[in-house]
Amino acid sequence: MSLTTLTFNSSTGTQNSAIRGKIMVLKTDQFFGTEEVCVIGKLVDGAITREMIVCGTDKKIVSVESNYGEGFCCHKGAQVVLMIANSNKEEYNSGEEIHFERVALEEVSARPKGRLIIA
Repeated sequence: MSLTTLTFNSSTGTQNSAIRGKIMVLKTDQFFGTEEVCVIGKLVDGAITREMIVCGTDKKIVSVESNYGEGFCCHKGAQVVLMIANSNKEEYNSGEEIHFERVALEEVSARPKGRLIIA
């Protein structure tokens, strides 16, 4: 039994849903002084997490919030608030669907690593 199966209480279907996600845009906004675009949407399929990218682009999710917590949402029909970097507000229209995918593991592991000292 895998960690994904234990965490999400199912098998292959949930593993695939954690790799991809789709939301329907309800509203977009860009706050003064920030570069990210705020997208309010409804989760249509799959799951949404930080570090996911819009399929085929370099637009990355910086933040995910929903009634179910921060950083991750897999509840179909849940309203989510995403902060997406490298985008413009005009790129997303109400009623449009946005498809997301996980970043390749090599790209995630390229981030700087910290050091822990136990005294």
